[in-house]
Amino acid sequence: KIGAKKYFIDWKIFPKLISSNLSKQLMYQASSKRTVEIVRTSVFTSMRSDTVVGSPREKMVDDFYKANFDVHKFETRNLQEKCVDIALAVEMLYMSTIPDSFDIAVIVTGDKDFIPALIKTRMRAKRVAICSVRSSCNKDLIYPESGIRDFDIIWLDDYVNDLVVPKLVASSAKTDLDHEILEAIVKKLEHGGGKMSSRDVGRFLNDYYLTNGMRALAMIKYSNMTLLCYLEKFRDLINVSLSDTKEFTISLAEKTNAITMERPYIVKPKLASSVTETDSEDDTDLSDAQEAYILGKANKNNLEIEEEDEDEIVNVSDETQEQVLRRHQNATSTADINAKLVELTLQELENWKVGPYPARELGR
Repeated sequence: KIGAKKYFIDWKIFPKLISSNLSKQLMYQASSKRTVEIVRTSVFTSMRSDTVVGSPREKMVDDFYKANFDVHKFETRNLQEKCVDIALAVEMLYMSTIPDSFDIAVIVTGDKDFIPALIKTRMRAKRVAICSVRSSCNKDLIYPESGIRDFDIIWLDDYVNDLVVPKLVASSAKTDLDHEILEAIVKKLEHGGGKMSSRDVGRFLNDYYLTNGMRALAMIKYSNMTLLCYLEKFRDLINVSLSDTKEFTISLAEKTNAITMERPYIVKPKLASSVTETDSEDDTDLSDAQEAYILGKANKNNLEIEEEDEDEIVNVSDETQEQVLRRHQNATSTADINAKLVELTLQELENWKVGPYPARELGR
């Protein structure tokens, strides 16, 4: 019943949600700061042989593949699934016999038929966690007396807003949402004393719903950006003051007015300059015709010079020509380097399968 045209289930986030929940439970149970890493996600499902291409079932299975899950697909005969439950139980028990294969088995189900497999898995000195939905979870899985799990049940109901996300159909739509978030922050600063801590900004954005129905903070995280990186995009309008801790403070830049900001607001990245000190201090003061003549001559292009410009290009010294050419080469080199950096970054992001790309890995 999810609006298929406007929303979709982002299965890539699912392992991250499980990891985060279990890490918090370990912290509560044993004060352990160890992070739980999901090493494998296996899906066991079935489809009829005559399933229509493009049907919700077929799209769901295709999304599992795109999320890099191990998909075990069987054929549904008559009206019931066959072999799915048995295959899942066998896989879990088999993996529990392999040394160092996993520490925690997380099963997503509400069926009590898996209780024997869960008991045997725990007998192999493995811990078990259950992920389910409140409306379809058998009560025998819930009671702690059953002795089948080592953690509180992870209820998917609590993560609907994280799993079900709006479809971002175009970059222009995302630009509008960026402007909407920026405008909300600026107005909040204007009416809140002009300064906010990072903690207050996060709380404000988590409670602020965008026109597409998504929380502003969730929108930023969905863009695979931290709050700090996101605010840095708008450094011309918002000042960010860092501290010794992870927290920071934001304030309005001078003459910032949310009402007068043009829409859509696009911030161009500031490119690093490779011009030397000597280049920056030269005073060629050439006309467009003279610079075009020098660059055209260097590239062996046949330029058509207007008659009124002929006098301008006659008296250009060799030294001046060298300065113009060097400045042009530096600018071209900087643009090429930045284009290559963007290309490499995009390649890395495409190869990254689950969750936000860590800044440390990008630096490496």
